[in-house]
Amino acid sequence: MGLGTVSLESALAGATVETPRSSNIRLFHWVPDERALFVTFRGGREYKYMLVQYKVVQGLYEAPSRGSYFGKNIRKRYPYRRVA
Repeated sequence: MGLGTVSLESALAGATVETPRSSNIRLFHWVPDERALFVTFRGGREYKYMLVQYKVVQGLYEAPSRGSYFGKNIRKRYPYRRVA
């Protein structure tokens, strides 16, 4: 097992990754065929980030601070919309 609740390979294949140690992100889920990253925050809001590359999702999975990685590498860098 890696730094998530599922292996890196499973995460990159589309498994949902819970992030119990993150103070901001509750979970994320990547849809490889669409290159869509769904991020659910602790407050319950969920967003879909589009055109996210494999390496970026791998970086999010491996980051010691997923919230910081998200802020620097995903937020405001990819088109997104709120889904819940």
